Amino acid sequence: MVTKEDLEKRYAALSNSELMDIIDRKFEYTELAVTVAIQELGKRNVNEQDVARYKEKVFTEFHDEIQKNFVDDLTVTQKLLFFYFFWIPFVTIPIKNNFVRDGFLLKRSQAGFFSTMGFAACFISILLVSVSSVLTYAIFILLGFLTLQYDLIIRRKKRMQTVYEQIKQSEE
Repeated sequence: MVTKEDLEKRYAALSNSELMDIIDRKFEYTELAVTVAIQELGKRNVNEQDVARYKEKVFTEFHDEIQKNFVDDLTVTQKLLFFYFFWIPFVTIPIKNNFVRDGFLLKRSQAGFFSTMGFAACFISILLVSVSSVLTYAIFILLGFLTLQYDLIIRRKKRMQTVYEQIKQSEE
């Protein structure tokens, strides 16, 4: 069990920003941990400028997360490339892993959506080869643009609703 003295030693080595982070996320810590963090900040005579810098840092981090996960999506060209060409797993897995590593969860989600829809459209098109090869290509191209429109209209609207809900929760 962690004692108050252990926390005091550990928290003495933390920066003001790290201590304010503990207080800001107080529901993730024990009551003792939050109390010790408040006492440590009291000893340091933290001023309003320090608090303002901390709040600015938190806002910037929140803004960056919103940007990466709800705003910065794949370009139209990238979406169509995933739909028409990049649905083969050994090609898409490294690309998707790079998106996750860089924190672009929206791009990862879109890459998965477009590659899955591209695979399904290719499968449907192959089934239609017996009818007409020209019709097959036309359907495959049409399905790509319908998928793009679905993403631009319906999926984007759902993402924006999620952003607004998160902003409301953060303001409360």
